[in-house]
Amino acid sequence: HERNNGKNSAHLSSELFIDFISKGVLSGVLTIVTFMPQIVLLFLCLNFLEDVGYLSRVALLFDGVFKKLGLTGRSAFSLIMGFGCTTTAIMTTRNLDSEGLKKRTALLLPFMSCSAKLPIYAVICSAFFKKYKALMVFLVYMLGIGLMLLVSLIMKGRAKPKEDTFMLELPKYRLPNTKKVVLNAMKSAGDFFVRVGGILLLSSIVVFVLYNFSFKLTYVKYTADKSILESIASGLRYLFIPLGFGSAGAVIAILSGLVAKEMVVSSLSIINSVVASGLAESLLVASSPVHFTYASAVSFVVFVLLYPPCISAFFSMRREVGTAVAVKSFFLQMGLAYVMSLFIYAILYFAENSFWWVSVLLCFALAIAVTIVVKCSKRKKEYTLETYRINCSNCKEKCHGNNSL
Repeated sequence: HERNNGKNSAHLSSELFIDFISKGVLSGVLTIVTFMPQIVLLFLCLNFLEDVGYLSRVALLFDGVFKKLGLTGRSAFSLIMGFGCTTTAIMTTRNLDSEGLKKRTALLLPFMSCSAKLPIYAVICSAFFKKYKALMVFLVYMLGIGLMLLVSLIMKGRAKPKEDTFMLELPKYRLPNTKKVVLNAMKSAGDFFVRVGGILLLSSIVVFVLYNFSFKLTYVKYTADKSILESIASGLRYLFIPLGFGSAGAVIAILSGLVAKEMVVSSLSIINSVVASGLAESLLVASSPVHFTYASAVSFVVFVLLYPPCISAFFSMRREVGTAVAVKSFFLQMGLAYVMSLFIYAILYFAENSFWWVSVLLCFALAIAVTIVVKCSKRKKEYTLETYRINCSNCKEKCHGNNSL
């Protein structure tokens, strides 16, 4: 009996070690590796545009609109980068002029839907909106942009009035130096790997421990005990019941997404015991551990769109603009995600045709965004002291000695 117990313990230890290496360490490394191609591509495009001379012109083109939002043209590039990777976009804010501008831009970046969220949208929209999945994904992106514009206007109203001087030298267009572009991109990508890679690897190991060990520190694979992550999700799931996705599996996917958004799809696949290609169909089956209705699927997508991007983005924001701004951004995103998901689910729950209600809601958000942009684009003529002097010198009427202007 003791000999059998020894063999079982040795077998369990070896299997635990293999799972730790394959699912904990190697999974974290693969997460970092999947990040790197798009990060390198982003830095290559950035350095290419900068070396050609177009990057400065992008900032100049957007300056008129962005000033109305309390930003400057320099913020435009960081916001565009946010569609690729939020962490990288936050790193680009270090080139902005003032500390206040850096903080405002960093707070708005999580609204720009990064590329890691696209697989989540694709899976859910493919399951519930097969004919209109491209349109639905587009409207989700527009919802994020519309809320970003709204929040930026609110922040501008709360900020102290200040006249920002935007001075920029426009270099001539020229052919890029390929060697310089590649070397600068590799250097920036290496800096990203050093800053973020360790955090992602550590986070992946922590998730493995939480997912495979109980509070009694026993390996749950061969026991009936719940893992630490399952126990936490079981307690938190009641908060998500009003949003339509109150199952423990959906909450586990949400919590995993705080480490990296790529883990949401993989977590859903593991929980539903299907491969990635069959995940969309499994979400429609009521017997699956994680399944959605039309209303809860849209609510889940909106929550994923708005809640904090990932832990690497949090630490990057903390490094660039401080802990207070990073914590403020976290609670802003989490609160707004909860309120918007609750609002949309409450409407869709009573709707007969979910697709058209979703389209109306998202088109309404898009209309608000377009209205804000058009309103901010209208340039009002600004009268300066020099303008009044010129007008007075050209005026034929006498001002009776009152030249206070």
